[in-house]
Amino acid sequence: MPRATVSLARAGSRYDSVTRCLEQVRSEIDATASGRRRFLVKPNIVSVTRELATTHLDAVRAVIDQISHLGPKHVVVGEGSTGGTWTGFSNFGYTRLAKDYGVELVDFNEDE
Repeated sequence: MPRATVSLARAGSRYDSVTRCLEQVRSEIDATASGRRRFLVKPNIVSVTRELATTHLDAVRAVIDQISHLGPKHVVVGEGSTGGTWTGFSNFGYTRLAKDYGVELVDFNEDE
């Protein structure tokens, strides 16, 4: 049975908390993802109108920043929420994320 790794951290912001958690397991991330050129970041956008039911944009930024040292050629942020994934992407700042980081946004409900 595969071993699961859990990391906990407390910090002053979501971004810093996620960053600290990922730093604690960096060697495992490097061992598993080294050499990969394509990455999928899958947040949860459960509601396109309630931010508390959505993975916060700062958490996704932290993940993208933490994998950047691996030199990904293509990063996709993909979700398939009810109520319109593109509405959620827009409402919660994910479209800015695409511009800031050059990542591709994909609606799994529309993609092949």
